[in-house]
Amino acid sequence: MKYIIDTSSLISLVRYYLPFDKDDKLFNHIKNMVEVGQIIVIDKVVRECGYVSRGIVVNKMPFICLKKSLNTSDVVALQPKRNFNLVNNQFCRKSLLKNASPEDVVKYEQNKKRFTDIEADLSIVLLAEKLAGRNTLTPDDITVVSEETRYDSDNKYFKKIPEMCEILNIPCSTVSEFLKEINPSSTFVF
Repeated sequence: MKYIIDTSSLISLVRYYLPFDKDDKLFNHIKNMVEVGQIIVIDKVVRECGYVSRGIVVNKMPFICLKKSLNTSDVVALQPKRNFNLVNNQFCRKSLLKNASPEDVVKYEQNKKRFTDIEADLSIVLLAEKLAGRNTLTPDDITVVSEETRYDSDNKYFKKIPEMCEILNIPCSTVSEFLKEINPSSTFVF
């Protein structure tokens, strides 16, 4: 099983789980999973972790910066027409574009550029889809881990990771679900 983890999940691990990690068992297990490639931390997530929440993740889990992160610059560009259609037709919140003024359309295009080029969410989901499509992995062998909720609560133009995963039929779990899955015998005591 492989997991692609987002920034919010790494922050959650650092803030809410690692402070209670007796004997660094969880820390060492996560570190090992990153080192062997079971946990995939993409380049955009590493970059976000450097400036979100004062860099708490890179300070507490420096190994995510030491491992060569997966470069995802080409993931979005692999199928440009298909991905353009996904972004504009399935991943955007069309309700925000109804009766949009010219200024709103410009704002949408600026946000779309950021969503596709800078932010990690789209790359995470498209990478999961790409990996699940390989002969060696089935959709059950790749899971996206995100603390984002499925529902829009911030009036952003684009859907959140769990909703995009649902559209593409990619399993998505929270950090607590992820920890239960990698720790079935409860060896991590908090």
